[in-house]
Amino acid sequence: MLHAIKETSRDSGWAALSAVGSFINKNNTSFDPRNYGFTKLSELVCKQAYLEVKETTDPSGFNHLSVRARAVAA
Repeated sequence: MLHAIKETSRDSGWAALSAVGSFINKNNTSFDPRNYGFTKLSELVCKQAYLEVKETTDPSGFNHLSVRARAVAA
């Protein structure tokens, strides 16, 4: 998951969850969040303590999720 986020993230460090999902599916066709007990990728990433998730709404009312790795405390 972290590799997919790194490969699809913007300069801000945030990656669109849709881009992360596409990257994972292209590179690991057998990936399915149901194998981890979740029906959607968004549910899976929201439960990961090492990830931050933010939701934004575009002008037409659609919600978009972005994800990034949490900063590690030194």
